[in-house]
Amino acid sequence: MEVKRDENGVIMPIRTYSAEAEGVHPKKSFNAVVKSRDINAVANGGADYETDEAAAQGSTKAIGSEEIAKARSVLNDYIASKKSYDVRYKNNFDTYNLLYTDNDKPKKYKSEDGSIRNELIPKRLGGQTLNVIMNKHADLMDNFPEPVFLPRARDDEETAKILNSVMPCVLERNGFLQVYSDVNTDKLVGGTGAYAVVWNGKKDNGVGNVEICKADILSLFWEPFIEDIQDSRNVFYVRLYDLEEVKEMYPQLEDVSSSTMGLENYRTYDNSNKENGKAAVIDWYYKKNGVLHFVKFCGEKVLEATENEPEKYPNGLYNHGLYPFFLDPLFKLRDTPAGFSFVDICRSCQSNLDELKRDILKNIKVNSQTRSIINSNAGLNIADLNDLSKDFIEAQSVENATKPFETKDIAAGALNMYNALINEIKETTGTNDASNGAGSAGVTSGSAIAALQEAGGKISRDINKSGYHIFTEICSCIIELMRQFYTLPRFYRITGEDNKTEYIDFDNSQLMKQQTDESGQIFDRMPIFDIKVKAQKASPFATAASNEMMMNLYKLGFFNPQNADSALIALEGMSFEGKTKVEEMIKKNQTLEQTVQELYNKNQMMSEMLANKEAVNQNPMQARNNAVMNGGVAV
Repeated sequence: MEVKRDENGVIMPIRTYSAEAEGVHPKKSFNAVVKSRDINAVANGGADYETDEAAAQGSTKAIGSEEIAKARSVLNDYIASKKSYDVRYKNNFDTYNLLYTDNDKPKKYKSEDGSIRNELIPKRLGGQTLNVIMNKHADLMDNFPEPVFLPRARDDEETAKILNSVMPCVLERNGFLQVYSDVNTDKLVGGTGAYAVVWNGKKDNGVGNVEICKADILSLFWEPFIEDIQDSRNVFYVRLYDLEEVKEMYPQLEDVSSSTMGLENYRTYDNSNKENGKAAVIDWYYKKNGVLHFVKFCGEKVLEATENEPEKYPNGLYNHGLYPFFLDPLFKLRDTPAGFSFVDICRSCQSNLDELKRDILKNIKVNSQTRSIINSNAGLNIADLNDLSKDFIEAQSVENATKPFETKDIAAGALNMYNALINEIKETTGTNDASNGAGSAGVTSGSAIAALQEAGGKISRDINKSGYHIFTEICSCIIELMRQFYTLPRFYRITGEDNKTEYIDFDNSQLMKQQTDESGQIFDRMPIFDIKVKAQKASPFATAASNEMMMNLYKLGFFNPQNADSALIALEGMSFEGKTKVEEMIKKNQTLEQTVQELYNKNQMMSEMLANKEAVNQNPMQARNNAVMNGGVAV
């Protein structure tokens, strides 16, 4: 183990590998680390690949050619069962990308008589569905999740505090904001987003760290008729690479041939096949007796298998025993962990709306152009009619020579139907004016606009809550990976108390089993944490509403120490973000006020005592005379 200093001067441990000693190809030792967002590059935990064919394919190995053949058969069944969903998912993204617009559709068409004619109004998709997705995506980003770890035991309070500081750093280093955005785009358009939480042994200068990235749902396959991916007997993740790239990444492959698996992920909108000249590298996850195992293979060649190296993977791939994929469906379907999307909901209405709009535009264009019917026996020259510079036009007959071409106006109620279809999309998807903060004229207060958004955003809140549940599972998985792999300290820059920058190191010593003594008996206790998710309100209207509420509390005297008791009683029946902190500040001000009052009373008492003493010292004779006159004895 070596160490070096990073750009901040902090000492970072480095794990070095010997290609000759470990049998690792010096150029390929996890070559795919350059694809840091590639799930295939990180799913194996950063382990080096076995190059000795006898060791990898030996008869004593648990995973060989026979097991790979069976796995391929299972994979083909999974692909066939998921085909209809993948087709719909791909079509949703074709709609979202507005591929079938006038830029992609020809503006000419072939008429019944075989002639080529121009389209009067080209077919194109309307933007109402896109507007729905953009609004819902903005709501999700405005409520970006933030984890809060709560200990279940008093002894773990300090660890929970550290996790609350470290976890945002882990998420930020993985670019989770962008990952969250991309996954939710898949969720809103296709119906399901997918996260992958794995261990990347090559991160942080070879020390390794958690990797969080988006998984392509079209490359992920699971057992049919299950509603939780963790219940699947097998999970496959398929990626295609150029043949030369595969040979460079895995030089132990003697012969690599292209393979066509018919995946929807590699079908383009014009039905061309992008699988030509590609080789499939397949990640196969499966559970055996509650232990998660992993196999990476290409063709019939095993590249890595955890069961073939029991001394290296005594507890399987990960100790938590879960598949590293977390699916986040928008609207849940039965018998599948996937869901359907807003594009599916809006498809029928959007199609009718686009067709009606095209008819309206066609009618307007036809009526806006003057057209005439010419009697061929009249002997008129059409060119002379179109030439406005000619004062005289020759004709054999003037009577009934031309007749205006009669057109009909658009059907009554067509515009009303058009607006009704738009309103149907708005109401069905919850993107009405109220959810956008638009209300009656004169509503300008930040709190009023925020109230309108909250009142009209029930669907968005429901979507957020389902996403927070998946985020809780992701954070729990991250903790388990830390518990397993954080044997060396990792260094993080955090924001400490009073917003001061601090540097801490964190390892798994506080996450491992702890011995506790209860009634004279020693037990092993595993630190477990409850995870609560709160939203990082990024909406300017929500911020304005929060600021306005604080100003109202100030005007009502909530922060006056003399009103502390009544203010705390009022806050007890209120609910808002940061309520606990406000109560703590009011109690702190109350305590400070009481302390100041006690010190003031003591000061007054001491002042009076001091004044009396000074008066006695200044007039001793007067004090003696007063004593004699009162019948006392003068000393």
